[in-house]
Amino acid sequence: MQVTQNASVGPEPKPLPRRNAGGGPAETMPATKPSRMWLWLLLLALILTGCMIAAFSVDFSVAQWFHPGRPMGVDHGAARSHGPRYLHDVATISELFGRGECVLLVAILIWRLDRARLWAIPGLAMTALLSGVAADGVKMLIARARPHHFDLLGSVWNSFGPLLPLGSLGAPNQSFPSAHTATAMGLAISLMVIYPSARGLFCLMPLLVAYQRVDCGAHYLSDVLCGAAVGCIVAAVTLRAHWLEQQYAERFWRRVGALAARLRPRRGESPAPARS
Repeated sequence: MQVTQNASVGPEPKPLPRRNAGGGPAETMPATKPSRMWLWLLLLALILTGCMIAAFSVDFSVAQWFHPGRPMGVDHGAARSHGPRYLHDVATISELFGRGECVLLVAILIWRLDRARLWAIPGLAMTALLSGVAADGVKMLIARARPHHFDLLGSVWNSFGPLLPLGSLGAPNQSFPSAHTATAMGLAISLMVIYPSARGLFCLMPLLVAYQRVDCGAHYLSDVLCGAAVGCIVAAVTLRAHWLEQQYAERFWRRVGALAARLRPRRGESPAPARS
């Protein structure tokens, strides 16, 4: 009798997977905990700054190796690089990773393909874009002629112009630091936090962007090292501010949703019908 009773009872139904506010399945792989990561980023920024100072002594040599016999004033798009052809092609494609358009593309891909990580979009976008903006801010303070607009003669300090140019000298004198590299560094660090299983790929992307900026004659070696340091510092600040932590970011999305809910009735409000 007991056996029959037990057999008639079916297995307990498994609970449905928890879904997030965006409607997608719950995250299966937790993101990297950024609690101590910001300290390592500050250490990396310090190391990159030391490498930047050391690179001043070889800036002209590296630029001349990439473009031997390059006439003064030749645009980087027309000058042919002396580096490996296949690496030149791969780096040219990877240059998009250092642009704001790529940040927007990554945000759209997460929104459409990985709804469980919608919370990461604001922090990722702000980290990458603020890295580029910070590098552009340094350009407004320090003028430096780009390799393809300089004769690469004399001292490396001759490539630097007056302080506080505030953009008045134009793009040819905005070499220091590389905003492309800074943006790529901020975006790569954000993606490493969000998708730790692919951190190797994301570590490679800023290297390719930095190589492309030197390869095309737009920046010196010290410029890309400084841009990478700027990206690390900005990412360390955003990590310290918990912008890339799920709990903090979900509160941001809830506030956005609450604000949208308040505005929606006002937009769709229809006038009351007139009484007869």
